Order: sequence, then C-alpha cells, then structure tokens
Amino acid sequence: MSLEQLLLPLEHLELEAVELAGTTITIVTSSNRPCAVCPSCHTSSERVHSGYRRTVADLPWADRRLVLRMQVRRFFCPLAMCPKRTFAERFGSSIPPFARRTTRLTDALRALTFTAGGQASARLAQLLAMPLSPRTALRLLHAHPLPSVPMPHVVGLDDWAWKKGRSYGTICVDLEHHQPIDLLPDREPTTIAAWLQKYPSIEIVARDRGGEFIDGVRQGAPQAIQVADRFHLVKNLGDALEYLFHQHTALMKEVFEQVATQQVASTPKLRRIPSLDGASTSKRAKTNSEAWERRARERYQQIHELHAQGIDVATVARHLHVSRPTVYRYLQMPAPPTRAQTHVRERHVIEPWKPYLIQRWHEGCRNALELWRELRDQHGYRHSPRTVVRFLELLRRDSGTYRSFRAVAPQPIYAVDREPMRPLTALQAKRLWLSRPTERSAWLEAYRLALCARDDTLAKAYTLTQGFVTMVRERRGDRLDLWLSESASSGITPLQTFAKGLQRDYKAVKAGLTLNWSNGQTEAQVHRLKLLKRAMYGQADFELLRQRVLYREQPYRARSKAGHEAAAA
Repeated sequence: MSLEQLLLPLEHLELEAVELAGTTITIVTSSNRPCAVCPSCHTSSERVHSGYRRTVADLPWADRRLVLRMQVRRFFCPLAMCPKRTFAERFGSSIPPFARRTTRLTDALRALTFTAGGQASARLAQLLAMPLSPRTALRLLHAHPLPSVPMPHVVGLDDWAWKKGRSYGTICVDLEHHQPIDLLPDREPTTIAAWLQKYPSIEIVARDRGGEFIDGVRQGAPQAIQVADRFHLVKNLGDALEYLFHQHTALMKEVFEQVATQQVASTPKLRRIPSLDGASTSKRAKTNSEAWERRARERYQQIHELHAQGIDVATVARHLHVSRPTVYRYLQMPAPPTRAQTHVRERHVIEPWKPYLIQRWHEGCRNALELWRELRDQHGYRHSPRTVVRFLELLRRDSGTYRSFRAVAPQPIYAVDREPMRPLTALQAKRLWLSRPTERSAWLEAYRLALCARDDTLAKAYTLTQGFVTMVRERRGDRLDLWLSESASSGITPLQTFAKGLQRDYKAVKAGLTLNWSNGQTEAQVHRLKLLKRAMYGQADFELLRQRVLYREQPYRARSKAGHEAAAA
C-alpha cells in the first residue's frame, strides 16, 4: 500500500497537489474513474456534463487540519426514462453525498462527543485539529442511530433518579452481554410492562424489590422468573438490625467498657510505636463530628417533645423537614445517637507497613535499606527508601540506640498498633453482625460474644443474621423456609417485619438465593448513568442521556476493517 492510498479515504482518488497554509493542509484531488453510476436508475455513464469543486474535511495529519479539495464531475444519464438528466459522481460511504466531512472524521468526532459531551468535545476537537461547534457535536450525537438489540433472555431492571425523591426512570440491562439495552423515562408499572412485552424471549428478570417493578414484570413478562437482588436483601436485613441496635444503645456502651477494660488488662506493657509527621489527629474531623452530634441531640429532643404532645409522625416529619423513617428511628432510641469517629487520623504512608517493620526490628534487623528491599520485593511497597530510613531513625532515637545499625539479638520492645477500641454505633454493630467471623479483629469478636452473653435477643439475632447471609453467599435457597419460620417465632420485631416482607415476595427472593443472576451489573450501569448525567450538569434531556448511555463504540479493528472494505468497494 502506497502512502497516497494510506492517507486518502478512497483508492480511486488521484492526488494532484498538496498546499500548506497556516495550520491547514489542503489536498487537491479528483477521481480517476472513467465513468459513474446514476444514483436513480443505476445506469453507467461516460458522458461528462460539467464539473465543480467540493471541499471535504478529513482526519488531521499530525497537528494540522486536513481538507480535501475535490474536483467532482457531473454526468449525463443515458436512460431517457430516468427522472435525473444529470447527476454528480458518488464516492461511496467514505464520503457521503452533500457531506462536509468524511465518514471517518464524523465517526471520530461522534465518539469524542459521546465520551466527553458537547462543550468538552468541542474544546478537545479544537486542540486535536478537528474543529466543530458544540451544537454540531450534539447534532452528530442525536443523528447516531441507537444500537440494535438482540432478543435478550436475562435482563436486569433498576431505577435511577432524575431528581432524587421526586422523579425516577428505569434502566434495562442485558445481563448476558453486559450491555444496557434501553432507558425508560419513568418507573411506572405500565411503562415497564409495555417494554417487556416487546421482548417475549425474556426468561429471567433480576429486579429491584420496589412494588412498581414487581407489578410491571408480572404484567409484561408473566413467563419470566423474577430474581430479587441479593444486595438489597442484605441491606434490608441490615436496616432491621440497625433498628434493633438503636434499642440497645445503653447495653452496648456498658458492654464496651467491660470489654475494653479486659483488653487493656490482658495487653503486655510494651512501648507504643512512635509516629512520623502526618499521623496527628484531624481537628476538622473532630469538629464535624461534634457538630453532627449537637444537631442529632436537638432533633432527638424536638421529635420526642412533639410526639409527647400527641402529634402524628407524618406531621412531625413535615415540621422538622425529615423523613418518616427518621422519626420512627429516633422514637425507638432511648438516648440521642452518637457518631463514631472513624476518620480522626491522617495516615502516614508508612502506616500499613509498620507491623512488618516492627516485627523485623524485634527480630534484630537494623538495616533500613535491607528492610526497604524486603518491603518492595515481598509486599509491594512503592515509596522511597528515605521513608523507611526516617522511621528506623525514629525507633533508634526512641529506644536510645542512636548508632545501632548492626543486627542484634531478638527482643520485643513495642506493642504493634491494633485496631482502636471505640464504642460502636448501631450502624457499626449492624456491620459486625453481618460480617464473616474471619473478618473481625480479636476485640470485636470479644465484644460480640459479650453482647450475646448479656442479651438473648441479640444472640438470637446474630444466629439468624449469620444464617441468612450464609444463604446469600452460598446460594442456599432451600433453607429459606426454615429461616422464615425461625424468624417468625423469634420474638424480634424488626426481624419479624423483615421476614414478612420476604414472604410477600417469596418466589423472587428464593430465586435470588438460588440462581447466580443478580442486579450487580445493573447497579454498575446506574453508577455510569449518574456519571454521564452529572458530567452534563443535569442540563441534558432524556433523549440525549439515552443516546449516551446506550452508545457502544465499535472496536478500532472492526472500524479499520470496515473502512478498508468500503474503500476497496
């Protein structure tokens, strides 16, 4: 292939001249075909009527804009019955009729617009020597046809917020091919049912547990197996546990003090590890936490005072501008909520590797470069050796061995930092009950055991919780009936309410605990939709958002192959 064939969009274009003016390269070219085909009657003609100049923009060369100045011929149509007396020669799909850009330039600009949006793509295109206006970019986007959708068999449905708490749409995802296949403007059951009726091939629908989706799938795809999303099942169980722990806040604090005292008494008296700069307490985090607790105390007092006056929950929620679940939650609390300070320390880069460095220090190693190589080769450390040197200098200064560089006899000096012990909030206790036993630290497991020993309700809730999450992780839907009966007879009101909700959606819940399909892919596509929506600053209409969400870029090799085939034709 010659350079001329590589750079020009068609093989039958003949290069006549190349002109350079400023940042624009102009290629003068014409067709070398002796005849042309009439677009109406498809009759070949060799009789030239006249000619004219046509200017077409093409992909840039290096950082310079490229323009094709083409000499186009008009031909007489030899067929007397043809409605066209004359016609202009065509150049195939690479240079469409009346177009001011080649197809490959349009494809590049469209891909840029789908990725970056109108304003951003216009700015980038200017830098890439493919200038266009934001309005033109959006016209290219709207003109792109929606991708063809093969008949899906397994789909996922979930809602997305136009405006959170007010208006919602629906996203539909092909779970087999990992692609969004449609976007619906609302989440009404009739809209969902109408969309599902277009695809009778659907066999499985993984969905949110909202009532709109239950009714929509029942109406639109009665033949499909409905699968409840496992994430939302665990989340609903966690909400029930959080309500339960709000009723035991006093007991949780009392048990924490006992466990903390025992842990401190059983810890050997070793030195605390010194810290490098950057591991100090964050004043901003403390201030934010204190402000949150102050607002929570005020809200707690207001809710209880209004409720004591006989005002109903809905009126209290409207008066204080909070949701009704928040009012119910605060009414169940025996005391104002507290906020655990989980982000009060700014971690130095050496913090994750401290335990290993202290272990090697106790083993007698004093060579900083040797320790740095071990961290780099065995543990993926990517920082400079200077940080390790500084930390060992701090250990030498703290232990009084300023000139200790050689290996010494093993001797434990420092207590390795463990997870800080703080009173758990209801949210953190919920996570503790949902976690795997292998994921807990020693003191958290001791705290859980102490809570279960002090309160039979919490012990029973832990057993039921672990049974449910085991069903979710191991896909043991055959245990659901037994779990529901145990929850119903447990006497724990939040878990009984949760079990009743599962019973109302029994078939979908059992399918979710048995089949491998879930709505995880759909949730990921919702996150992608949010990114696109926010990148357009919430100014896009539904059709524009739909175009960007459903856009599928053709792979580069497929585009190149299609372009060469079109040029050869």
